[in-house]
Amino acid sequence: MQIPKPSNALPEIKDTDFLGKHILIVDDEPINIMITSKMLVARKARISKANNGYELLHLLDEGLEPDLILLESLLPDQDGFEICRWDRQRRQR
Repeated sequence: MQIPKPSNALPEIKDTDFLGKHILIVDDEPINIMITSKMLVARKARISKANNGYELLHLLDEGLEPDLILLESLLPDQDGFEICRWDRQRRQR
């Protein structure tokens, strides 16, 4: 018996250009930050980095306003979900 092929193929992958976008990467693993940074810089994004939740909160308190935050959810010093809740409350003020 042959297994039928799915009727809906994978969507076409398009090149994405992040020109003018500022992305903040938060991860405690330097290799993850390096790889993610290289991929995004190749797509013309402007990058900021934080190694932990405290650095992230400091950057946001200092006025950094990225277009996107790529946040690891299991940081050793703070829970990524708790950071998201804090940032949402901060933005509503």
